Amino acid sequence: ITIVSPKDFQYLKVDDMLPSGCEIVQRQRGSDYDYDYGWDYWWSGETPHDNRMSFSVAGVHKGRRSIEYDFRPEIKGTFHVMPAVAQGAFEPDIYAHTDERRLVVR
Repeated sequence: ITIVSPKDFQYLKVDDMLPSGCEIVQRQRGSDYDYDYGWDYWWSGETPHDNRMSFSVAGVHKGRRSIEYDFRPEIKGTFHVMPAVAQGAFEPDIYAHTDERRLVVR
């Protein structure tokens, strides 16, 4: 997910919908820590759901930033990928989304 921000924002929620037939691949975490800071995460937290991956972002600086995670397709076919959505946690005027896409698994 690439976020292009025209200015600094605080407290965003980003939801990326999973295509049907896909599962999130969990990152390996250290046994004593909730987050592996060696990956240099700039977002505050992440929560996997059955149908989406949610990210909490404490602050976004002006410019371009990316969020990456892995998911695995488990069945063949052509699937809709619904738009990812970024919105302000406390400011409803902050709202952005991606385009709908298609995923072809062979």
